Amino acid sequence: KAALSAEKELEGVKSRLFKGRDGVTLRISEPFSRAWRLVGLALDRVGFMVEDRNRSRGVYYVRYNDPMDSGAQEGWLSKLAFWKGEKVDEAALYQVQLESVGNDTQVRIADDQSQDLDNDTALRILTLMKEQLK
Repeated sequence: KAALSAEKELEGVKSRLFKGRDGVTLRISEPFSRAWRLVGLALDRVGFMVEDRNRSRGVYYVRYNDPMDSGAQEGWLSKLAFWKGEKVDEAALYQVQLESVGNDTQVRIADDQSQDLDNDTALRILTLMKEQLK
């Protein structure tokens, strides 16, 4: 029942990817409080393990947990063709940073030192999250 509720909550959320001079971001058309929960659900569904979180700073600290390594069924990563042949560094700790922007919430991906990831890696991770917010 909880899984069905979470799935229903993720349905129909409007989000857009932006590529600019300052990197790649995902803009979610929801206020921070709701976006915080939605991002947490999306991270779980695409195979990221939340190691820690700091809601007041708007940061999830995550590692990628490859569902294929545990013999699980094919996950979202393997369904996206552009991901094939390229792996997220499973040892790396990533920061998923949320920030209020008016009535929306902006999501950015950084490394464990709060430095923005390269655009390709950030785009792959944010695209996976966006897919969950449809």
